[in-house]
Amino acid sequence: RAGRARESQALSAPQVRGGMSLETAIAYFAQRQAALFRSSCTITRATPGTFNPATGAITPGTPTTIYTGVCLVRPNAWEGSDTQVGQQEVRYRGARLKLPPDTAVEKDDIVVVTASQHDPELVGRSFRITDVPHDDWQIVRVAILEEVT
Repeated sequence: RAGRARESQALSAPQVRGGMSLETAIAYFAQRQAALFRSSCTITRATPGTFNPATGAITPGTPTTIYTGVCLVRPNAWEGSDTQVGQQEVRYRGARLKLPPDTAVEKDDIVVVTASQHDPELVGRSFRITDVPHDDWQIVRVAILEEVT
């Protein structure tokens, strides 16, 4: 019974170093991460197109804006992977996007950077979200990106 009491207590009020609750720590680190957002972006999601059976044509859907606001775009790393494109070998480098933790993004959403405090070359660049990892200790929403050219 003592083991169950300790287990129940640990699940209801986790403590981290210094006696701070886990919820307080997550809120603290979320606030610190948000202070680093120095860019703005717009994220759109494609809506389904329509199929005309008489002509066989597909009319593309219209993109819907799902988020406009602060963000942080960072390269994943200096290394990348070499990829063959036509007759040329190119180096693929990914990036990651950080957003407020309650931002609902999905794979294939399109991110366009609309402002950047530290890199004016980033403005106007478009990225496609390739993955959205989920985390029980959500401090920021992270998305993995590839540039759309």
